[in-house]
Amino acid sequence: MSNANNTINHATTTTSPHPRGADIWVAALFVGTALTLTLHSTFRMLLFRMTAMKLSLIIVCNVFLLLIEVNTLLQVYSIALRVHNNASVVLMLKMVNDLFLIFVEPSILYLAYQRCKQEYQAYTKHKKAHYALFAFRGLTLILLFLSDLLSVRITTTQIPSFLAKTEQMFAPIPKIYYIASEIIFLRILLGRNNEFANKKGYQLIKIHCSTQAIFFRFDIFFLSTTLIYRVVYLLVSSTATIPTFYYADILSIAFTLFIITEFGLLIPQLKQNIRKSAYISNNRNSINSRDSKR
Repeated sequence: MSNANNTINHATTTTSPHPRGADIWVAALFVGTALTLTLHSTFRMLLFRMTAMKLSLIIVCNVFLLLIEVNTLLQVYSIALRVHNNASVVLMLKMVNDLFLIFVEPSILYLAYQRCKQEYQAYTKHKKAHYALFAFRGLTLILLFLSDLLSVRITTTQIPSFLAKTEQMFAPIPKIYYIASEIIFLRILLGRNNEFANKKGYQLIKIHCSTQAIFFRFDIFFLSTTLIYRVVYLLVSSTATIPTFYYADILSIAFTLFIITEFGLLIPQLKQNIRKSAYISNNRNSINSRDSKR
């Protein structure tokens, strides 16, 4: 137990074994909100039976994130009740979360790439660099998993601490990539909104784009805030015990997936349907015009 306690204090960016009551309430609020968003996203995908390859990836990410959130609620429950060997329990539960995140976070980066690639062709020029970044994020998360695994298995905290700090050092890079991708997509989205503003039959897309832009701005703000907090903390703190950061990160991932599910990959489909309707309408008008001339 002492080894687990030391590891949590020195090697991970997760909860303290005995946080203040306020921290527990904040954690419960963050994870509860994340769970609500993910449940909505999951049921939306299943109800609409979106089975295309990229959409299936979103479903898998949502299911894995649901498991992460339920698992995290168990962590909060364990800490709140001060169960026996709760430090070991928290570490074991976090190891499970790390395994799921190895799949979820690179997948979210991939979805951001696909979304930007559809609208911004310059994104396709360095395809290998994008995929290398996705693999790099997966590798850093594997280091985090190994850190927690070794924390349970060995008595020293030096190796787990080194692995955890390595992950902390490089974790901002994928976040910056995702924020940049969202900013690019948002600029394209606003430009497209202006383009559709004066076109008959495109009002539905205009409304959808405007709504999406609001959520994207908030997501960019939330991601930027958590990123700045992470960087500042690493610069000024000598320990790695951040009671609320771990949960804020889960909420950030949940909100990002919510936006991807709700808006990110649906506008092209909406745009295509409206164009089909416009094409059918034009054909009918052409036929009616020929008939009237006869």
